[in-house]
Amino acid sequence: MGCLIGPGLGKAPARYKELEKAFDLCAKLGYDGVELFVDRPENLDPTKILALARIHQLEITALGTGPIYVRRGLSLSAEDSSTRLKTLSALRNCMSLAKSFGSLLTIGSIRGRSQGGDSRSKALRRLGEGLGTIDELASHQGVGLLLEPINRYETDLINTADHALSMIKNLSLTSTGLLLDTFHMNIEERSIPESIRKCRRSLAHLHVADSNRWPPGYGHLDFQQIIRALRAVKYEGYLSSESLPKPDRMTAVKSTATYLKGLLK
Repeated sequence: MGCLIGPGLGKAPARYKELEKAFDLCAKLGYDGVELFVDRPENLDPTKILALARIHQLEITALGTGPIYVRRGLSLSAEDSSTRLKTLSALRNCMSLAKSFGSLLTIGSIRGRSQGGDSRSKALRRLGEGLGTIDELASHQGVGLLLEPINRYETDLINTADHALSMIKNLSLTSTGLLLDTFHMNIEERSIPESIRKCRRSLAHLHVADSNRWPPGYGHLDFQQIIRALRAVKYEGYLSSESLPKPDRMTAVKSTATYLKGLLK
């Protein structure tokens, strides 16, 4: 069971104090790992972060790249070639950080979306070229990538598990697995348990949030069925909390831990 921390990790030296508090809280609540959101990986000291994780006996499960798109406007499908090159450079820095942590690296909103008069097919082609480049580098670096289907209201590129599986197969990506997110799946998938079973060979990480993006238990998703599906496919990865800080941040972190531990018993 993991908890996502971010975005951006603040500014030095305050970021490490913030991180230490977050790690301490997660450890006390019974989380086994943490997932970090970063926007400028080159400004982070992996030695300091690893030391904090070891003190609190937490694994750094994955590195989230969403803030690179949200805060810096960089994406793999951008029309502008210089923006795509900057995106690849940022992802290379993320990959070095992920390798230091022994963690996975997520490709979520950093894919971008088609814009203006740009056609979706052209954006998908540029995205495919970027994914191919990053996957090849990941293979050399020994880092696992996670491709995340995201709902149609946030992007028009790779919305469903089927879309992601097809992209991985068609591009012959060898270092890329699937990151599924229960919030996005609730919007796009016919059945969350069915999609989990379909992705059994590729599923490497799972984000959990309820139907309203609040913590599990605050919406209408049947997490008992989801857990049963995960057990049926012998999923051994993390359940990583990625919900809105509702009704407030502290309650969200605590209630998620309590709810998930109850289901996993």
